[in-house]
Amino acid sequence: MCQITVLFAGAVFCCLGGLGLAKQCPPTLKPGEHEISINVPGSGSRSISVYVPTNMDALKSPRPGYLTLHGCGSNPGKFETVTFLNEYAERNNFFNVYPKGTGFLALGWNPGPDGVCITVGSSTRDADFMAATIDWMKENLCLDDDLLFASGFSNGGEMIFNMSCDARLDSQIAAYAYSGSVGSAKTTVCSKKPMLGMCGSNDAFCKEQDLLALYERLSSDRGCTGASTEKAYSNLSTCVSRTAGCSGAVEACYVRGLDHCWGGATCCDDCSVQSPDNLPFTEHMLEFFQKVRDDVKGTTNGASEQ
Repeated sequence: MCQITVLFAGAVFCCLGGLGLAKQCPPTLKPGEHEISINVPGSGSRSISVYVPTNMDALKSPRPGYLTLHGCGSNPGKFETVTFLNEYAERNNFFNVYPKGTGFLALGWNPGPDGVCITVGSSTRDADFMAATIDWMKENLCLDDDLLFASGFSNGGEMIFNMSCDARLDSQIAAYAYSGSVGSAKTTVCSKKPMLGMCGSNDAFCKEQDLLALYERLSSDRGCTGASTEKAYSNLSTCVSRTAGCSGAVEACYVRGLDHCWGGATCCDDCSVQSPDNLPFTEHMLEFFQKVRDDVKGTTNGASEQ
């Protein structure tokens, strides 16, 4: 929450009490795509891709931010092509930030000993990278601190679970989404914030029964009461959810016949040709996050998009 606001040269600067950070509205970056190097204390320079919508120069009030993690062997540019998140940001005026993983043979994340990418077990401190990225967002983007969302696919989904157990990260994230991974039975998911899971029933890293088992575990951890609500979006796509009594809403969606892919993608590799009945993961994720935004801001029917 901004404690001091100073108007200077047409910009709004908010000083974040106790954090030593300052944000600028409009953001310091011009609209469009940017490749940024940031310093991670103790680790050196790391790279993030940032998207600032066209209308952001005209906005004087903070906007939501989306922190999105690619999978093992992918990269920020390819994952944006899969998710179309920049198109949604352009229409709805939010910031996208895509951190870039590390690795020689395949870029990825080090989420802990249960991870599956080549980067697992390395000395890379990706949680520190996430913390530095969030600090950078708050300093350079006109970010609404109450509306920062994090999502990841595959190895990036594993990193989401890791982030949920880091108090300095979880305290700043409003809700999470993961896809293409459920970790293992030993994987710990600590956060009680809203969490959405989306997987294909044929995904070896996120089988339907494993997704639903994690959903039940998250429901129990959040103190949810009552039966699940089930909604079929098509003959292939079904979601189950709980909100009653929950410290944070929990939802799981699965697409029958979908492999290790982002639902609704038209790119890349074996994921480019999908049934029109597949749940579009990006659209559904943003709808899930919108409900959280409405709860945080006390609005309804997507009013906070305006």
